[in-house]
Amino acid sequence: MCINQANQMKKTVAVSGKVAAKLKSIKGETIVVKIGGSSITTDEALNGFVKDVALLHHSGINVVLVHGGGPSISKALENSGGEAHFIDGLRVTDGHTLAVVQNVLDEINIKIVSKLLDFGVPAKGYNSQSELHLSACKKLVQCSSGARLDIGYVGEISGVDTSLLANPKTVVPVFASLAHDAEGQLLNVNADNVAMALAVACKAERLIYITDVPGILMDSNYVIPTVSVDEIGLLIDSGIIRGGMIPKVRNCASGIRKGIGTVVIGSADTDGHFLDSILKPGTSGTMITKKQLVA
Repeated sequence: MCINQANQMKKTVAVSGKVAAKLKSIKGETIVVKIGGSSITTDEALNGFVKDVALLHHSGINVVLVHGGGPSISKALENSGGEAHFIDGLRVTDGHTLAVVQNVLDEINIKIVSKLLDFGVPAKGYNSQSELHLSACKKLVQCSSGARLDIGYVGEISGVDTSLLANPKTVVPVFASLAHDAEGQLLNVNADNVAMALAVACKAERLIYITDVPGILMDSNYVIPTVSVDEIGLLIDSGIIRGGMIPKVRNCASGIRKGIGTVVIGSADTDGHFLDSILKPGTSGTMITKKQLVA
């Protein structure tokens, strides 16, 4: 892309003075954003998401991206004659499933990087074909009901090569949720856990999870705006936090205890925009904090 084209793309992310002031107030911060669910299944949603990332980058905010691809993987698996199986929210990954996961995530990774470049954002993708990726990963043996279960080619991050995060000020890294173990075996890794490991490694001020749900729900109509780490156990015991949200929220609490400033669980709008989760924490999505906020 030539300089004139890049400058033209920058113009498309111009914003109001009020938004610009808010962005200026967080200039220099590092934000890890995990995108998943339907946010990456349509061109319209992906364009909206990338436009917001471009705005953050051009405003001097350091952005690190992580993506999964659950719905697309399940669809591709079905089309190939396979069937999706999950245990405790983790995809059981045999050899056939791993091949599908690899193809889908590599395709999504390349697409996100290409879209970012179209918006004048220097970006680098890390997928199964990358020489360097998340440097330390080991096979996960999932414990369920007291039993140790082999769920296939599934990994957990045990360390991060921080050199991959050295300069998000100039290049936005885009990580697929894949990694290799010490023997070079490719493993499928939960994208939430990848995002958390990266956020801890780069001492991110904010970690944003873009999901298909608007946050932690008190009921079908009310999103809890803020939750402290100390309140999470009570919300789980009461049944307000349940199902697949339990490991996600526990993961968030662990990250905050390890130094992440705040974590927001929210959703993009129908056009993929997610800036409110950053600029209006507590009013869009659920913000998880170290201590209870004073009213």
